[in-house]
Amino acid sequence: MQGEYDMDVIHVERHDQVAVLKLNRGVTNALNSPLLHELAEHLRQMKGDSAVRALVLGSESEKFFSIGLDIPELFGLAQQDFSRILSITRG
Repeated sequence: MQGEYDMDVIHVERHDQVAVLKLNRGVTNALNSPLLHELAEHLRQMKGDSAVRALVLGSESEKFFSIGLDIPELFGLAQQDFSRILSITRG
């Protein structure tokens, strides 16, 4: 492993020219706004990094990759915030 660092909910490792991003938001890795924003930021960084030739998206959890969107969080969002999350998930 050549480089490793942690942010809030995604653990990033670098193995030569391969970046490994592992979701790290509890056992279910429910996708909430902070996780999606952090994932989008990592993907932007990796896209601009000519040293990264491949990317693997995985999970720190041995049980789940992700159960999907964090539905309880979505219920409390205003329409504009909900639309913002949907736009992140569409890329």
